[in-house]
Parts: sequence; structure tokens; C-alpha cells
Amino acid sequence: GLTLSSGTITLDLNGKKIESGGSDSVLTVSGADVTIQNGTLKHSDSGSTINVTSGTLLLKSTATIASFFNYKYGLAMTGGTATIDGASFTEGYLSVGLDGGSLIINSGDFAGEVQVFGGNLQCKGGSFTDTINTEFNGTYLGIQIMESCDQTLADLLANGYAFRSKAEGKAWVSDVSGKELSNVTVEKAPVTITTQPQ
Repeated sequence: GLTLSSGTITLDLNGKKIESGGSDSVLTVSGADVTIQNGTLKHSDSGSTINVTSGTLLLKSTATIASFFNYKYGLAMTGGTATIDGASFTEGYLSVGLDGGSLIINSGDFAGEVQVFGGNLQCKGGSFTDTINTEFNGTYLGIQIMESCDQTLADLLANGYAFRSKAEGKAWVSDVSGKELSNVTVEKAPVTITTQPQ
């Protein structure tokens, strides 16, 4: 895989796909400031597609991140800062694994589970879809905070935003004290009046 450890780099894939196998990530961000746009990164084996340990990463709306149908992530983070600005996470069961650093989701489509072990996740948008694991007859939820993490769903929302069900009726999710959600979007919260005007 490719490791970017310094400098400011825009990886414009020009509509192409970079695919890699083996146990290494396709791309490791370890100190550089990286933007990815206009194409697809895919891992087809036992490594995560992108690994961020330090530095910054921006995934633009024209970027697609694909992971293998296994137990590795489209984006794995143990440090640094990443912003997802409309990118699509496709294929694999696990879209994001956050175990450190800071991740901002402004928008994006997540076909696999977003798992939070630690770090700081702030959602201002995004569409999170459950994935059926046909191999083990199980379901990966849209968002899952792991038991080892003391955060709740409320901690994942930026101020003024809320989860909304994608089921018929599109009800707002009022209970965000738990650790998992299925098939939701994040949208600006409706206006609520907490005290009546005098």
C-alpha cells in the first residue's frame, strides 16, 4: 500500500479505480494532509482500504471507498482528523472503524456498519444502511457503538442535528441514549419549543 507521511496532497483519481489486496491498506495517512476525489479506492483482501493514524483526510463527494466483504473497514482511524464530505462507502460489511482521532461526517452514503470504539465522531449528515451478512446469517447495523466505548448515540450528533428513520413515515429518533441504530439518516433537527413565550 501507499503511505503518505508529509505534505499536502490531492489524490485525483480521474475516474479510475485503485484496487489492492494483501493485508496492508490501499492508503495510509500518517502525517500528510490528503484529499481524495474523482474515483474509487478498493481493498479486495484482508486489509482496510484507508488507514488514518495522523494528519488529515478529506473524502469528497466524488470519492468511492470499497472494502472486501470481510472484517476490514473502508476507513479505519486510530488518530488524525478526517472529514467525509459526500463520499460513498460501498460493498463490504464495515464502512468505518473509529478507534481514535476525530471524524466529521458532513454527508455520505454508508452501505456497511459504522463502528465506534473511541475517538470523536460528529455527524452533520449521512445515510446509514444495515447490511445482511449472508455468510453468517447476521446483520451489521447502520451505526454501532461498541460496548468498550462509554459514548452514546447522542455523543455522535453535532449540535442541532438528529437521527431520522429511513422507514416509512421517516420518524425522528427521540431516544439517543443507546449504542446502535438501524437504517437512519442524519439531518438538521426540527425546531422545538422548550418553554412557552410569555
